[in-house]
This record gives sequence, structure tokens and C-alpha cells, in this order.
Amino acid sequence: MSKCAYFSCFKGRPVCKHPTYGKEYSAYLHGAINNMCDWCKKQCGGIYPSQVPKVDQSNWTYDIIDKDGSLIN
Repeated sequence: MSKCAYFSCFKGRPVCKHPTYGKEYSAYLHGAINNMCDWCKKQCGGIYPSQVPKVDQSNWTYDIIDKDGSLIN
């Protein structure tokens, strides 16, 4: 069984609750020969999508530097 937090089993039917690809992955999981969760894990660089760190970038500020390395205001 997959260790991904998006994976669950409801009434003997595997279900993926990935926010973007969940419906598509759930269709593949049902009766699939290959483990779709392992494929999904490989696509995310070797970790399950539910383990990808979530970063809030809303309050980030960016400095713009010119080609000489001087900060542009």
C-alpha cells in the first residue's frame, strides 16, 4: 500500500485525493498493473506529492540587481 497521504482505499477501491490529478490517478489505480503511486513519486523527484514542502511566498520581497551587482531601487 502507498505511503502517500493522498492515497486511500474506500470499499476496496483505491482512491487518490491529489488536488490536481486525483481523479485521473484514481482511474489509473483501479485495476492498474503498475503502481501509479510509485510513478507519481518518481515524477516528484523520489518523494510522494503529499510530502512536498509547502512554501508561502506571499510576503517575500525580491531585490533586483544589475549586471554589475548593484542593487536597483
